[in-house]
Amino acid sequence: MLDMTASSAPEDPLSVKISSWKTSTINLLRLVGIPLALLITLLTWTVSTAPYGEPDAPYHLSSIYCAHGNWEGVCEEVADPTQRLIRTDAATAVCYKQDSGKSAACLEDYYNRSSQKVTHLGNFHGNYPEIYFKTARLVVGHNTELNFIAVRTLNSVLVTLITAAIIALAAPQRRSPIWLALAVTMVPLGISTIASINPSSWAIFSPALVFVAVASSFERTGWRRWTLCVLAGFSFLMAAGSRADASIYAALALLAALFLKTKFTRKMMAPLTAGILISVGAVVLLVVKGRAGYVDPGAFVKLITSSLQGSSNIFGNLQNVAHIWSGIFGTWGLGWFDVPIPHNVPYFGLFAFAAVMFIGLSKMSVRSTILVAVIAAVLVVLPIFTLHQRQLPVGAFVQPRYMLPLLVLLAVVIIWNWDNHPLSRPQKFILGTFLSGANAISLYAVIVRYRIGLSGTITDKWWSNYAPTPAVTLAISALFFTLFIVGILTWPPLSNPQLTTTAGITQDNDAEMPSPAA
Repeated sequence: MLDMTASSAPEDPLSVKISSWKTSTINLLRLVGIPLALLITLLTWTVSTAPYGEPDAPYHLSSIYCAHGNWEGVCEEVADPTQRLIRTDAATAVCYKQDSGKSAACLEDYYNRSSQKVTHLGNFHGNYPEIYFKTARLVVGHNTELNFIAVRTLNSVLVTLITAAIIALAAPQRRSPIWLALAVTMVPLGISTIASINPSSWAIFSPALVFVAVASSFERTGWRRWTLCVLAGFSFLMAAGSRADASIYAALALLAALFLKTKFTRKMMAPLTAGILISVGAVVLLVVKGRAGYVDPGAFVKLITSSLQGSSNIFGNLQNVAHIWSGIFGTWGLGWFDVPIPHNVPYFGLFAFAAVMFIGLSKMSVRSTILVAVIAAVLVVLPIFTLHQRQLPVGAFVQPRYMLPLLVLLAVVIIWNWDNHPLSRPQKFILGTFLSGANAISLYAVIVRYRIGLSGTITDKWWSNYAPTPAVTLAISALFFTLFIVGILTWPPLSNPQLTTTAGITQDNDAEMPSPAA
């Protein structure tokens, strides 16, 4: 019987070229569009948070003003080297601080002050590294409100650019999972801290970016590998230049990447030894310089001794330590802890984080499992150790933002081997809805708190002179953060198994083809 089934005709070369061009264009749009959407979202937070809204804002503002030495009329040296003559827009108490019922309208009296006062409020004692403040000093001037917006914008741009560059240079199968790991850990605390003048802005992603850049350099070749090494150094510099603890986290991230990717052969001993020496040197430098006040080996011995004797508070804190981590998702207020976040936000965020991490745990290698165990142990031991030194309970001193860089690093390590999204369309829809909803609800709470206060009787209203209306700002934030999440979740999986060789080195062919089901 004659077979009437038509044989498959060879593909038209022109159609293949057009399809390849479309795929390359879409991938390029993702590489640019996802970070752009994140940046626009961050910018909506920069203008929605009132000046001085970030924790310790006067301290950090005066530190920025004085970062390059004397500045006539703004920051001038006095006889006491631990003090400065500061323009009073920095050396002042925040009028609405920890009074949620009060709007930020009282700030009109703070802007563009010409008077000065002597104060010790600033980084005059070497408590923080200088790199962050010297960089921020480059964009400030005499307009107080613009100074806050300028520094917040600078931080948002720097963090977004370095993140986007490292992820773009990583192996194609890594890109979407890394973005997803960052997305499920950034709302609301991460996004509000990055878009602030607080040095923690640089510290949130930097350790995780060190890990991604170093680990990815083992998977890439040629100029991509060398560029990733440079970006790893830049990320380490941002961490070390912002906070003492962030440099320790970055050292941990560097060691984690080397442990995960290094084949322990004689050929690899030189880079491995160099990484270990850099990490150990950073920690030793911090201890010697006194910049890591809670890194005290003697105190650690006391912790062990007192716990064995049953006289420490570590068991009580161990029962409540998760309260610190949950603050990352909104159980603690933002700003000076005076911006209460609606209860839906932490539930949305915790659900999204737990769902992604739970799936990621099923795909980990033995080395990844060891790393996750170590980082998780640090997340438990570090806050308990720090609180024990001061005999304080959970809720005092150790803030969620101090632990956030570690949580981001943990998420990236867990999701590292997640080459393709093992999620159905309904799962992606729920995940995206929860993350987008958490951002929109959080920003709305921020806008209401600073614009009119929460008492319901305030008639004075505040809003930035350099922003669209509150409704437009909220709409822009909701739209672009949704696009950010959609771009991540709809990134098609790789359909070419030859992109990764058996040696684990990804070839420099970035072509990605959507699967038939995508």
